[in-house]
Amino acid sequence: SKTKKAKKMDLQKFLSFFVNEIGSYHIDNWTPSISKGFQRLLLSHNSQITGQNYKATTINRIFGID
Repeated sequence: SKTKKAKKMDLQKFLSFFVNEIGSYHIDNWTPSISKGFQRLLLSHNSQITGQNYKATTINRIFGID
């Protein structure tokens, strides 16, 4: 389904960001500041699909707030 595909892409985006920031996949290195940094990244970049800023609903989905 589309939702499952979107969730998978969301997780891949976060993991790429996490590894780029921390240098590993080790979960113990995940802090609130990492989550905030990822949120700032999303707010400052355009969607690869639409070319527009991410909407609040998309960012909430990515963070599992839906």
